[in-house]
Amino acid sequence: MMNELKSTLEQAFEDLAPLSENQILSQCFSVLEQMPMAMSVSDLNANFMFVNKRFAEITGYEQKDLIGKNHSLLSYKTTPNEVYQGLWGCISSGGSWQGRLVNKKKMANAILQSYR
Repeated sequence: MMNELKSTLEQAFEDLAPLSENQILSQCFSVLEQMPMAMSVSDLNANFMFVNKRFAEITGYEQKDLIGKNHSLLSYKTTPNEVYQGLWGCISSGGSWQGRLVNKKKMANAILQSYR
């Protein structure tokens, strides 16, 4: 499925070549918004740049609550550091990453905050 998505996006980029970078990003985010699975895009510092509606539904956070915040906001701290190192190593080198992370929902975060 990821190879098919990659191929589709590569073709889309070729078709969008005369557009500006911002226009291309807008088109990409429009496509990601329609995906049935949770999707997020971050910068190289792990700050959210985009989350689709499905991601917001699953986490309980509204899109506006996540944009600009760090992905670590969702970390449940049970995922081993090696997983994150592999993830960022792969992404930083231009690759794609697939795997599972254990994250917490907004409600769980609110409960944890109330006990502190």
